[in-house]
Amino acid sequence: VKVVGCLSEVLRNDTLLDRQPHRLAPGCAKELRFELLQRSENMQLDPELASVCAADLRRLCGGEAPGRERQMRCLTRFQGELQSACHKKLFEREALLAVDVRMDERLMRVCRRMIYTHCDNLADHSNFMGCLQQHMHKPDFDKKCRKVMYKRLRVRSRDIRLDPRLQRSC
Repeated sequence: VKVVGCLSEVLRNDTLLDRQPHRLAPGCAKELRFELLQRSENMQLDPELASVCAADLRRLCGGEAPGRERQMRCLTRFQGELQSACHKKLFEREALLAVDVRMDERLMRVCRRMIYTHCDNLADHSNFMGCLQQHMHKPDFDKKCRKVMYKRLRVRSRDIRLDPRLQRSC
């Protein structure tokens, strides 16, 4: 658990600081993204998050079944009511997803067709969010993807640490 957290921070910092080459080997970064993608889909696969958020999950989201990011979305809806340890852990997860949306299970699943349509030629695949944002007001843009994009943009607008482009610029 600690290794994944440490590697995640290295990946996040390298991305934010535009460090080239990244300190993680490409194969390691790919495995890490896969691990984090699975964890974003089912928080039970992240023992540390599951542990610190267990009480909040029972209290606020008791009826939510694991999988398809349901529990994570529920906790996010009640962010103002979370215990500080859970809130902190959830924020760390959001910060990581903001840096590389390939770890955002819901966005990747719902927006897959829009990514292939509008962003397939991107050299930097971590910048799908910026690409989708440029195209989201076009008439042919998928409505479900647009809805997910608006939610992600609202999350980013809450805190500068959740907006990598703004962080790099400032």
